[in-house]
Amino acid sequence: MPPDDPLACVVIDPTSTPLNVRATPQGQILSAISNGQLVRILDEAKDSQGKRWAHIADAYSRPVGWVFREYLACK
Repeated sequence: MPPDDPLACVVIDPTSTPLNVRATPQGQILSAISNGQLVRILDEAKDSQGKRWAHIADAYSRPVGWVFREYLACK
C-alpha cells in the first residue's frame, strides 16, 4: 500500500485486546488484528444503533472483513 494512499489507516484499538474482524457489521468474528497494522477501507456502513463500521483490506488489498470504524486512524 503506498504511504500516500488516502484510504490507508492504522489500527488503534484502545482496549488491551486485538481488534475483532467480522463477517458483517456486528456479525460473526472471523479473526483479529493488532494495533499498528496498516489497512485500507473498502466501504463503510452504519449499524442499527448508528455506529460506524469499515470493510477493510490488508496491505495487499485483499478484503479482510468489517471492523469498528472508531478504532482506525486514517489520513
